[in-house]
Amino acid sequence: MYQTQTNIIHMPSVTPKRPAHLIRVAVPRLNKNCTIAEYLVQLKTRDYDLEWAEVRETKVFTDCHEWNKFMNNLMNDRDWLAGRGGHRSWTVPDGNASIMSKSEIEHWRAGAYLLVVAAVAPTGQTIYIDPQGYDYARYVAFPASDGMPDGETRQERAKREANEAKATKLARIAHELENPPTVPDDHGLKFLWNGIKYNGGKLELCSYDKGNTYDYPDDTLIVRARDYNMFSAPIKAVFTIHNATDTQSDYFADDTAYVMRTHPLYPAIHAAWESYQAHNTKRHAKWQERYNNRHGVSA
Repeated sequence: MYQTQTNIIHMPSVTPKRPAHLIRVAVPRLNKNCTIAEYLVQLKTRDYDLEWAEVRETKVFTDCHEWNKFMNNLMNDRDWLAGRGGHRSWTVPDGNASIMSKSEIEHWRAGAYLLVVAAVAPTGQTIYIDPQGYDYARYVAFPASDGMPDGETRQERAKREANEAKATKLARIAHELENPPTVPDDHGLKFLWNGIKYNGGKLELCSYDKGNTYDYPDDTLIVRARDYNMFSAPIKAVFTIHNATDTQSDYFADDTAYVMRTHPLYPAIHAAWESYQAHNTKRHAKWQERYNNRHGVSA
């Protein structure tokens, strides 16, 4: 019988220390971009990973025009990048991932670092490029300053932004609650069960609701324009109007006012809401009566 020879990597009992010459870099997660601006956006939104890198070669630009051309054409082929880049690991210096076990790969990754080419601008600014064996700037990294926070995952960033947006909204609601608007006695608005009139003019159709206001107090009243119409100027003058219309995505919404209990017109709107509720109750009762008569259902 023939025995197959297998290369075995023996894990060291003590993990080697990180080489002192390695530098810390921030690597944007979406790579293979044409312009440096596309990478800078990712840095701003913390969409990057912090990694270690070893500078193998340095390319110094002395002409600003050439540097700017490079920054806006990162995908172009360049001889000085050809065949450079890749990864090494200080925990498993001679490791071959193709024959490693899962635990050995994890150990290799614990000490993984990039092999990069430093590209230095005439002004001294530096970026780091890992071509991964190609001849263009396939991966671009930036110096990681001291104290630079770890990059966020997209889920973490979405959660943080949602929490920030909610905190901003709660602060605005608290401010509106504590600082109600001043409404003149001759405001000229009359709130009916199905709409609002200004100085006896045309009825502006609207609906009234209470509660389900997402972060507003439970007794907040909602005044919402109907049929995708916008409220007139006299109504907008006494309320803070919200409208989430987004024409780019073809989403259209109604003008909406959230009226809290400290608003001077709250009692009048509450009375209109009660009338609106009574109207809907009567309409439902008539519908139910017709249904019962049609189907022979006893009341």
